[in-house]
Amino acid sequence: MQSAKLNHLVVIKSLVSSQDVTTGIVTPSWVTFATVWAEVRPASVREFIAAGISESKVSAAIKIRFLAGIKPSMRVEDGDDLYNIEGVLPDPKTGREYITLPASQILTG
Repeated sequence: MQSAKLNHLVVIKSLVSSQDVTTGIVTPSWVTFATVWAEVRPASVREFIAAGISESKVSAAIKIRFLAGIKPSMRVEDGDDLYNIEGVLPDPKTGREYITLPASQILTG
């Protein structure tokens, strides 16, 4: 994996819920799981097929160094751009060098 391609500092976030002890109201919020360097680029058809995900859903492929614990329920923030992680694809050789995250962009107002 070439470090020069990892030119986006992204934040991977996880959804957690907390409950107010007084009111009992459960509030979901996104918390930082990790901040990592990534390559963010438009996704290819091959990656759609490998992820088993419909073409219309995935718009980007985000590649990072291997990091345990990433789940499709997480999201990636790349500056003002937000992405839902649609799958977690380990590298084909060792499975522990890098991870490709097929992602769909979240459009905000």
